[in-house]
Amino acid sequence: GRKAWYKPGVEARLRADVHPVDRLTVFADYRLEALRYAPTATAFSRMMDPINDLSFGANYKMNKEVGIFMHVNNLLDQRYQVYYGYPVHGFTALVGGSVSF
Repeated sequence: GRKAWYKPGVEARLRADVHPVDRLTVFADYRLEALRYAPTATAFSRMMDPINDLSFGANYKMNKEVGIFMHVNNLLDQRYQVYYGYPVHGFTALVGGSVSF
């Protein structure tokens, strides 16, 4: 049968942000997308692997203009594809800063 390409049949996202101390935000984020279909060279509609993406991070606001952050993405190291043929990175970590003026 025909299926809507890339439209998940099951989709959920949970996110929690916590402020344990002043100027610090810690977050946990989970994303699920399942029952997705995509066209391939050999099939009009092929079921794709589900997306299970778990991430954690922290943001610290040093003052009104300057902040630093650390994000750890795809902790489950899933090699899913948002679009068929284009896999995402596995486990990644990002550290950086921001300046507002």
